[in-house]
Amino acid sequence: MKHLLVAFSAMLMYSCTESLIVDESIIDFDRYHEVMPVILSQFTVDTVLYVSIGATQTAFSRLSESYFPTVSNPYIENIGAARQERMEYVSDSVYKAHIALEEGAVFKIGFSFPELSELESYAYDTIPFSSKIISIQYFPEAKEVDNRLLTLVRLEVEPSGAKPETQYEITVIAQGTDSTDILGLPLDSSFMLPSLCNLFSEDQTIIKDRSYPYVLQFNAPSPKKLFFSKKHDNTTFKVDFYYEPPNYTIARGPDGDSENYIIGHKAIIYFRTLSNSYYKHFADRQSQFYARQGDPLYGVGEPVKVFSNIKNGEGIFASYVTDSVSITHEQ
Repeated sequence: MKHLLVAFSAMLMYSCTESLIVDESIIDFDRYHEVMPVILSQFTVDTVLYVSIGATQTAFSRLSESYFPTVSNPYIENIGAARQERMEYVSDSVYKAHIALEEGAVFKIGFSFPELSELESYAYDTIPFSSKIISIQYFPEAKEVDNRLLTLVRLEVEPSGAKPETQYEITVIAQGTDSTDILGLPLDSSFMLPSLCNLFSEDQTIIKDRSYPYVLQFNAPSPKKLFFSKKHDNTTFKVDFYYEPPNYTIARGPDGDSENYIIGHKAIIYFRTLSNSYYKHFADRQSQFYARQGDPLYGVGEPVKVFSNIKNGEGIFASYVTDSVSITHEQ
């Protein structure tokens, strides 16, 4: 009987670990999928507005990856000014508009895709009023995590006051200014290239946002964007976060000890005030990424449906405004 149990257990383990092979010739995914137009556009004030278009596809889709649905009557409208303009063709997948983009203005875009639907695909968004960075403090080598030195940044922000609750995004781009380390040895040239920094936070306003990795995800990649939503009474507020500056390690002695050093660099902190649609879409995308990462205790998280404001389609049409400040660190 014991031998039978061992044999059964081995068969069960094999059946659970055997790879699943899907025969795409048997399962016709396209049959159950309705192809939808995709519209993507992020825009801000005093720029040219670009829109990318495409179409949804299934797994093992028979559509070409370069398939772009035929477009008719592409337009953009400033709702408040009652002004509509035809969008300019750039390529099969890109259109642009030269309409004036101003804070507080409400815009609508519309596209018709006669190959896919009789319905027009359209979206609205309002460019938010900007919030301003009024002061900054930074503390190099404020924290060390996994042999990485982190710089603490504290921003004081004056909100726009246009809404009782506003959404924000923080990113940091750093570029090394030193070509040698403290021993005079040359540093890798990659340090001289501008790059998005890994970000961390202990600020409850940020870490409680659904887009921030939760505590059990200690092996997940650090975010390069921080999202948060803030209720305020039009008074200034402060927000704290860390960024990982360009740094290197030098071994000290035969016992394996080492020391970490921050490279001289310039960092630009971008503080974006977001439209509600922008925040929902991109916070959902980051939340979806971390759901796929999972954690050691519960495994992969539940699927996240990414927000879309495109009617009769998928994608996003969303705006933001940016304030920025730079800091310079010398080695």
